[in-house]
Amino acid sequence: MSRLCIRSLFAPTLALGLIAACAGSSSQAGGRHRSLGKPIVLTGIAGNAKISAHVESPELSVYCLNRPSWKKTLDGKRITVRGTLEYTDAFAATKKNGEISQGTDGGVYVIRNCELVDPPEE
Repeated sequence: MSRLCIRSLFAPTLALGLIAACAGSSSQAGGRHRSLGKPIVLTGIAGNAKISAHVESPELSVYCLNRPSWKKTLDGKRITVRGTLEYTDAFAATKKNGEISQGTDGGVYVIRNCELVDPPEE
């Protein structure tokens, strides 16, 4: 095989290997987070989504289902929430009967009774 041919195969092979390695290491993957079903305290950035208020941390992305949205004063701010971590595919775009609707790409982590801990001063 020529050097040109080997070099042209190297980049795509390396990229596919990195993608596969990263996909398996995510703590979000398939509802297997170590705290699933347990009370957690999560610190992250508050955001608003169509589903509900949302908290994004480096480790985990969680929807707070009992809160339609965060106040404007909290949106984009660092907050801490507390509640029991669950995983659901109830908001997935593809339903079990095959119909496609608006929704998430798959299952998501949620806290059904999400309590705001020590709200930042406004």
